[in-house]
Amino acid sequence: MHTQQTRRRRLLAAFTSCALVLAGLGLYAPARAAAAPAGASSPAKPSAPAASARPATPDAPAAPEAPTQASDMLPIVFVHGYLGSGAQYRTQAMRFASNGWPAERIRAIDYAGTSAPGLDAFIDQVRQEFGVSQVYVAAHSLGTAIMLGYLLNPTQSGKVRAYAALDGVGALCIWGTRCTSISASSMSQSHVEASTSAESFRRQFQHFVGRAPTTSNVVAEPADQVRIAGRALDFTTNAAAQGATGQVWEVNNTTGHRVGTTPVATFNVGADGNFGPIRVNGTRRYEIAIARSGVPTVHYYYQPFTRTSLVLRLQTLAAGSPIVANTNRGPNHSVAVALRYREWWSTGNTRDTLQVSTSSPAGNQPATNVLSQLTSNAICGIHLHDNTATPRQTSLAALSYFSSQPFQTGIDVYMPASPTQPLGTITFVNAPRGDTARQQRIAVPNWPSTNDASLVEFNDYVQ
Repeated sequence: MHTQQTRRRRLLAAFTSCALVLAGLGLYAPARAAAAPAGASSPAKPSAPAASARPATPDAPAAPEAPTQASDMLPIVFVHGYLGSGAQYRTQAMRFASNGWPAERIRAIDYAGTSAPGLDAFIDQVRQEFGVSQVYVAAHSLGTAIMLGYLLNPTQSGKVRAYAALDGVGALCIWGTRCTSISASSMSQSHVEASTSAESFRRQFQHFVGRAPTTSNVVAEPADQVRIAGRALDFTTNAAAQGATGQVWEVNNTTGHRVGTTPVATFNVGADGNFGPIRVNGTRRYEIAIARSGVPTVHYYYQPFTRTSLVLRLQTLAAGSPIVANTNRGPNHSVAVALRYREWWSTGNTRDTLQVSTSSPAGNQPATNVLSQLTSNAICGIHLHDNTATPRQTSLAALSYFSSQPFQTGIDVYMPASPTQPLGTITFVNAPRGDTARQQRIAVPNWPSTNDASLVEFNDYVQ
């Protein structure tokens, strides 16, 4: 018996090592909805019903919150994938809260590279904070390989009541944790979308709690009760943007320009990267500006925060960043990144459109679908700026550095600007998966890119 147990543990250890190597190389993560599920489902017998593999029915209209049983509302910990952050779980956190889950009980760890050495301490910290012995965990992509190794340790596994592996290495639980695997292909979705979609949420909720959620929508809170909080981090390394300063401004819905002369809130980023909570109005729009020495100020623009969001991630630039080095900046044009944690689809029958136009004393540019030349459905972040090869023209040519980066691309788009301050407006209009009846629109000032850049983040859902 001892020999058999030893052999079994060696095999499991070998499997874990292989999975972690594959994860580090990015070989396990399907980038298309057609990819087969990675890994195998858990052999453990769950004590509550597992999520169905059948695609869920479309969302019903938003309903009032129906509180979940308090005993079911264990804290949830999210473990992101390669080049990801806790931001990928922001929508799911709001969906759980829309079903009565306290927003403070949904946490996300941020790590760099292919390992998360602080995961166990993070889970212990969450357990201690809320006075519980166990948590729920959802992990995506590379995070599933990290969780595979974590749950093979019986002591660590005992801290996790239920675990959902989202489109990565299949869940394998042998010490009593209830496990399920949710693949993108089973939902006809793409890789990142499998962590953020309403269908994925329904399966996670069912697995954690043992029943279907009351709603899969993000239910709006009373406008005066909305709070935002999160972390300011270096992009790719997820190191805290220590020393950065932040401002939160209300902005005009039509132009994106600031309302008034005083920010709604200011903050300094410390060693932990945390900021907030900050009270905002759920019917208005806001800009968050992050300033750091030696790099452009980044201005973040969102759709209205209709519900409290405590896992915001402001991914900033650091001195020496290759993003800064490969971005053509200057006084006469703007620089922007269009971001959505649901891949931009540019091929197939349900492709997205993203129209970008500029209205400015420095010159106007008509609306152009910047996705029209893309041939990939695996892009989340789109870098937009004027290419030095074709100055003051929108050629839609690929920007070489950005087009070689995972989950990103770069496109030559000319957005005119005035040299000293933003005097015009750049308008971004997205028809998600071609749905022109529910377009998403974000307007931003045309900041001259010598010292400023804009990040425009669209919701990864429509309702």
